[in-house]
Amino acid sequence: RRMFDTKNGEEFGIHIPAGSKTDLAKVKKRKDDLIQGSVEGIKKGIEDNENITHIAGTASFVGEKTIEVNGKEISAEEIYINVGGRPRMPEEYKAAEPLDNQSILELTELPEHLVIVGGSYIGLEFGQMFKRFGCEVTIVEKNSAIISREDDDISASIQKTLENEGVKFRLNATCMGAKKMDDGQICVNVNCDQGEPQVIGTHVLLAIGRVPNTDLLNLENAGIKTDDKGFIKVNDHLETNVSGIYALGDCNGEGAFTHTAYNDFEIIADNKLDGGNRKVSDRILTYGLFVDPPLGRAGMTLSQAKKTGKKLLVGKREMSKIARAKEKGETDGFMRVIVDAETKEIIPASSLLPSQGSFNQHRKQCACGHGDQGNRSIGQFDRSVKTKPMKANDPTNAQKLHCGSKAWICASPEENQGAQHYKTQCNAPPYQCNGRQSNERSQYRSESPQYHRGMKL
Repeated sequence: RRMFDTKNGEEFGIHIPAGSKTDLAKVKKRKDDLIQGSVEGIKKGIEDNENITHIAGTASFVGEKTIEVNGKEISAEEIYINVGGRPRMPEEYKAAEPLDNQSILELTELPEHLVIVGGSYIGLEFGQMFKRFGCEVTIVEKNSAIISREDDDISASIQKTLENEGVKFRLNATCMGAKKMDDGQICVNVNCDQGEPQVIGTHVLLAIGRVPNTDLLNLENAGIKTDDKGFIKVNDHLETNVSGIYALGDCNGEGAFTHTAYNDFEIIADNKLDGGNRKVSDRILTYGLFVDPPLGRAGMTLSQAKKTGKKLLVGKREMSKIARAKEKGETDGFMRVIVDAETKEIIPASSLLPSQGSFNQHRKQCACGHGDQGNRSIGQFDRSVKTKPMKANDPTNAQKLHCGSKAWICASPEENQGAQHYKTQCNAPPYQCNGRQSNERSQYRSESPQYHRGMKL
């Protein structure tokens, strides 16, 4: 984003001297420092918790309720599997030693020409990023459109934005593969309908999906069933076919996002610790594509909504007609909302607009239903999956922050002094329960419709 700003000041009367460049080594160091801080914080939290025993190693099942790790067998009545996934790496690309979404972040020098295989989330985000850093970027996609799960106009709008920044696209690619050439460059086969049958670059990023790490677990020893892609089959409460064994996160195939994995935890925690009955099928899935302008979605696409057979009202507004977008000089994208013509309930909503913050996504989640579930109450909104948390330093949101291990709404939001105030003050009564005060958390949790389960710092 900083590089984008250095190249787009002229129309605002800001003359920025030519010559801005990216120091990738410094970018990496900043990234590493931020990640290390987070890792150390999590590590300390685990070490300081007397109820947690952390064992570093690769575990696998040796029986139905028994695992082996570092040569030691451990048995338990309840087991929770959350092993994540890894980048998909087909044989036809291995000889080219391609980058993936992890190794590309370890580069300290900019690629001269980055060829990206895959035109979805990872490919598009890294493609725009490295183009702005100053690299030549070509994105190769086997389908006729990028992010093919989206509506055609959204895919076309994102592609146009990236093309305007200089990213090249090769669509309808077939017989794909890659190999290293004698001069060290990488040849990527595309065999597209138009253009050269190959793309030559200095680096290749493979962004064609992920596979679950379940193949390392010897699940057959426990009788745990998977689908044909290796994802562990779970029911609506995330339990596998073996009673007492649960699967969360990327390995269960119920969502490939960080926020859906966290929501899996929320479902388990609420059902196990608070006597709830939360289900995977109840959650309102939202997600974002973090290109610039970013794509935010709550609910279905327009094409999915049409397949429901409902009569629809569709509202669409181009950002070129929005005053704030024109003031910012960033008019790519649009907003769209789809309404059930009979009930007047909002079904899905999507937006492709500059500077959309957490508030926009939460506002959409509050309004949007999913499938046949119709319009959403605030209670259902609380159980939606937040792609980004509310900002802790926002006075209007501070009363909804986590306090202790749960999220309590503080009785006196006007006294807000930021997140730390609520972390400390919300651990003590009074709590607001249906417009009156209570000294009991349990009463608050059982009675208050304002009990927020989903707000995260």
